[in-house]
Amino acid sequence: MYKLAVYDWTQVSTPAALTPANLANDTNGNDPSQPSYDPSAPSWTGVTYTYLGGSPTSIKVIDDDGVFQDGYVETGTPATLAEDVTISGVTYAAGSIVENEFALVDAGGSEVWVIRIGGVNVGFAPQVPYYAIPAGVTFSPVEARDGDAAASSDGISSDTAYSGVICFGAQTSIATPEGARRADSLVAGDLVLTADHGPQPLIWVAHSHVRLEDRNDPARPILCPKDAFGSGVPERDLILSPQHRVLLSGPALDTEGDQLAPVCGLLGLPRLRVMYGLRRVTYVHLLLERHAILSSEGVASESFYPGPMALRALDGATGRQAAGQVSRDPARPMLSRAQAEALVEQARIERRRGGSKGADWLRVAAFADITSPVRRNLRLQVG
Repeated sequence: MYKLAVYDWTQVSTPAALTPANLANDTNGNDPSQPSYDPSAPSWTGVTYTYLGGSPTSIKVIDDDGVFQDGYVETGTPATLAEDVTISGVTYAAGSIVENEFALVDAGGSEVWVIRIGGVNVGFAPQVPYYAIPAGVTFSPVEARDGDAAASSDGISSDTAYSGVICFGAQTSIATPEGARRADSLVAGDLVLTADHGPQPLIWVAHSHVRLEDRNDPARPILCPKDAFGSGVPERDLILSPQHRVLLSGPALDTEGDQLAPVCGLLGLPRLRVMYGLRRVTYVHLLLERHAILSSEGVASESFYPGPMALRALDGATGRQAAGQVSRDPARPMLSRAQAEALVEQARIERRRGGSKGADWLRVAAFADITSPVRRNLRLQVG
């Protein structure tokens, strides 16, 4: 079972051009770059939406494949409501089909999904799973995504894993100038080592205590056992949230250089597994002034990367300070889960072929490797 937070249309100020009929019935964002663009109909992009405050409605969804999709590209059985839910005064019965009808994306890469229940669009599910969005927060999409990537304005599918949290397990060792520190012992102001900029201070640290309700809970952590990626990589068992990105390197990426991939997309690699036995997990979010590559148990992995709305939704003085300081430029290009899974599958093929590619065709990078003088010089030459 999965949970989604839905802001219904009464909680969002929408552009006047989008009538109640558009909000309820449109099946795509009608961006001018989409093949299906209709110039006589309003577009959901190039406009601004404003959140009006209030808590979202939590809906519980049953889905057999862990991927939230539009109905016409659904890879498994249709996603359905696990229990009755009332949104905007309308009650939708358990068993009603739930769809990721289409997605909107702003210039910073933050994504919002239009949720459809029983054939009606009921509201937004934004990429901010652990915050209530304060009144006045705005969202200005520039791209519209459909279930079929070919029908999207940017060529990327709206499909998404149900879990979006990016964080470390509490006991993960993070490299600092004074040596390794447990993630849950770090506080704002502490220095951590980064691959590109040396020691950098944390400007925000938060803990999420997550209760794992069933086997298919999307927040279930992924275990990367000691030595899973090579001798000493990781140095100890590494526990990450499903969407936490680690750095990939190797000939598979030689045209683009090292890239970040969500660990949920790497489950096809030997020894990685979902931790089904846990009932609770504590995750730690580490935010720096700029997105960075950190050392977690010796593995090159990312610091917390908030989308623009997640950043604006940070509460109080800390949120205001972060909003003024944090760069939204990613430390490396980012792969989607589907892209990572495709690379892992190709890596299997290359390993079977052996030869010059073999096991090193695609690998998870050690922090020590990417901070070596040779690698630093290569990045400078490429950049």
